[in-house]
Amino acid sequence: MLNKITSLYFTILPFITFITSFTPLILHGHIKKGMSKNFFIFFYINCLIFNFFIKNFNLYLLHILRRAIECLIFRYNHSKMNYIQFIHGIIYYIFLSLHLRDIEEINLPVFILLNVFQTLTHILVFRYKRFVYSHYFSEFLIYLYLFYIKKSKELFYNTMYLIIFILTSIINRNKKYL
Repeated sequence: MLNKITSLYFTILPFITFITSFTPLILHGHIKKGMSKNFFIFFYINCLIFNFFIKNFNLYLLHILRRAIECLIFRYNHSKMNYIQFIHGIIYYIFLSLHLRDIEEINLPVFILLNVFQTLTHILVFRYKRFVYSHYFSEFLIYLYLFYIKKSKELFYNTMYLIIFILTSIINRNKKYL
């Protein structure tokens, strides 16, 4: 039953994201109302606690732990997300954990390299204000690699979701400069 719910979640995720792409529901960043993106840390802490209780200890948790640590290091000054995105983030990482709980054949050097790359892109974005979309690219590569390893329809739909979300985020961010 849980596998069916997880599958349904990932199946509808890209479609709902596409439908809401240019509505206030998905806008984030320099918006007036919402909650600080510093609350991203709750996505990762919640995910770590959830995985502890379901006794899931795999390399994906290394990625989640790294992201939690980065949330403590790289702080947002003004960037916000809306409350629906916050709820989605909590749910998203739980469903990813459920789907990835049996993944074992991750190539450690590749996965670590991709995670180091993402940390470097966060340094470029947060410290140097350079290559402002590079962190999206590195996130995409991590999940593309997970899809390559597991080859599931859920991770295929997750990849589609990421493409839509990233493109929408870039377009919406550039709108404020036009």
